[in-house]
Amino acid sequence: MIFSYKTSQAEILINSLYEMKESLDSINFINKEFFQNLIIKETENRNSIFQINSVLENIMEPISLQILKTKLLPTTFSGCMYYICKGLTEGIVFKRNDISKQRIRSSEIFNYQLQKLIVGSYSEYLASIERGNKDAAYYCDAKQIISTIVNTSQMIRPIENINPYEELSSLTKVTPIGPGGLTDENGVVDSARNIDSSYYGNLDPMDTPENGKVGVINQLTIDAAVGNIRGSFGSFKGD
Repeated sequence: MIFSYKTSQAEILINSLYEMKESLDSINFINKEFFQNLIIKETENRNSIFQINSVLENIMEPISLQILKTKLLPTTFSGCMYYICKGLTEGIVFKRNDISKQRIRSSEIFNYQLQKLIVGSYSEYLASIERGNKDAAYYCDAKQIISTIVNTSQMIRPIENINPYEELSSLTKVTPIGPGGLTDENGVVDSARNIDSSYYGNLDPMDTPENGKVGVINQLTIDAAVGNIRGSFGSFKGD
């Protein structure tokens, strides 16, 4: 971000890094080579730059990139962070419970979990090559990956086929808690649990638990306006 956006805010960020061992200022910090050497020195790991670049290359999900491109929004990590920070400074606030700006991401998260395990094994292979291991070979245990997803993923749960209502309830349940979302219901503030005008026709305002998860777990209506394969809510004509 600092290399791409040479603003006064970036300079303030640079000058605040006083805990670094090297003397930093807005002049030498702009030098990318100096910055990389500094990271290696601080982490005491020669592979730290490779590991950071690997994370940044895979941090944006393919489906998210497509949606950002469709909405003419930034598609790079640094661009997204700059867009968010700029919006905050300008006072732009979106309501947490406005589902018109949210998506149902169940299948997307499941695919991402598979991709994450595959990319993880490939990253180990690349790191082994970086360390000078000429005998390194890429191996991906597909059976182990599927077994890990099925046994540990919160996206998969058994359905009681003897109870049609329970089956329908499981298929239409939506919540911001889980993989790719919040860790628990404590992350949802009271104002975000209220009914929003975007709920009408999409979420049942009455079907929610009468406990600490009230307003956190909701149910889709039969005719919910999920307008495309990416799970976006809203009224879509011609899709």
